Amino acid sequence: SNSSLAEIDQLQGVPFDATPWWNGEMISDRAIYMHKLEELPPEAKSEYEILKVQNIKSILVEPLIINGKTWGYVGIDFVKDYDLLDNIAIEWFTSVAGMMSLSIQLRQSQDSERMEREQLKAAKEKAEELNMLVSSFIANVNHEIRTPLNSIISFSELLIETEDYQERKEFYSIVKRNSDWLT
Repeated sequence: SNSSLAEIDQLQGVPFDATPWWNGEMISDRAIYMHKLEELPPEAKSEYEILKVQNIKSILVEPLIINGKTWGYVGIDFVKDYDLLDNIAIEWFTSVAGMMSLSIQLRQSQDSERMEREQLKAAKEKAEELNMLVSSFIANVNHEIRTPLNSIISFSELLIETEDYQERKEFYSIVKRNSDWLT
C-alpha cells in the first residue's frame, strides 16, 4: 500500500544522530526485538517518538556484521497489529540477517579482489610499456652510436691504406667529425 511506501521514505530519512540508543545496539551487535513498541527502554525515547509517528507497533531488527564491524541493519516492523513472531520465526530472521552479512562480505571481498587484479593488470601494462620504451631507447642509442663508429672504423682503415695526402686529410676530417658526434 502507499502508506507503507511513505513509511519507508520517512524512516530512511532519519538522521543518524537522531537514534543514539538504536545505533549503540547495532554497533554492539545486539538485535532489537520489541513485541510492543512501548517496551523500548527509557533511553530510547527519541527512537520511540520516531517509530510511533509511523504507527509501528512491533519491531525486529538485526545488525549486519561485516568483518567484525556493523555495516548496517535489516528489520521488520509491524504497523497493522502487534507481531505474532515465535522463537522459530525470530531465529529464522536472525539466520537471514547472517546470510545477508555473509553475502555482503563475499561481495566486498570479490570487489576487493577485482580491484587488486585491475591494479596488477594496470601495473603490468605500465611495466610492459616502460620495457618497450627502454628497448626503443636502447635501439635508438645503439643506432646513433653505431653509425658514427662505423664511419670512424671504415675511414680509419682507408686513412691507413691511402698514400694521397689530400685523401688522408679528407678521411681524417670525416673521422674527427664522427668522433665529435660521439662526445
